[in-house]
Amino acid sequence: MNEGVFLVERLPFSVLDNVYISKLQCCILILLVVLIYMWIETKKSAPLIIASSLCILYSMDQWIHLEREVKVSKLTFYNIPGHTAVDFIESGRSYFLSDSAMEHDALKIKFHVLPARLQAGVKNVVKGVTVSRKLDGCALMVWNKKTIVQIIDPSFAIPENLEADIVIISNNAVRSISSLVSRLKASEIVIDSSNSTKNASRLLEESRSLDIKVTSLLHQGAYTKII
Repeated sequence: MNEGVFLVERLPFSVLDNVYISKLQCCILILLVVLIYMWIETKKSAPLIIASSLCILYSMDQWIHLEREVKVSKLTFYNIPGHTAVDFIESGRSYFLSDSAMEHDALKIKFHVLPARLQAGVKNVVKGVTVSRKLDGCALMVWNKKTIVQIIDPSFAIPENLEADIVIISNNAVRSISSLVSRLKASEIVIDSSNSTKNASRLLEESRSLDIKVTSLLHQGAYTKII
């Protein structure tokens, strides 16, 4: 039996990786197998007619998936405690922004990051440093006409009159949201999971009295923003 399994495994294209299907598509495929079996057993046309309708439904669901998930530009912030992990996704390509430890941790990437990439149809992954510019204690990124600032160190220096669409707080580099917004005008703030739970809780609580959207990945989970 083992030799039979190994023989099939050695055949060309015997194993396909990185294939994504939705829950609806999975159900349709199961029903198609049942309907084909029914047609073979009964030789009636009804199972074939239903199977043809299901094939059309499968194609429609795949088209909707392409329009909603693959052909859009989005930022996906992953909740991986102790790490920074952000995918800048556009048309099957991802620019991956992460700390050095996360970048080389294949197991965590496979478990936390890969499922979202499969859903978004990502085929090519590029290091996020290609879209970022290092500054003192922070990094500046301009992507799809959006300005994104990542605060990495408490001694960060921000260019004067800078306005950011998204500010990412990492490594417990910010102790006060009020102090940050007094130096930098931001439309949205994301507290990533490289921060301690204590610091993230304090920042999230402080933000409730401010007129600005703040998301804490440690408290609210992974977050995707369509750009």
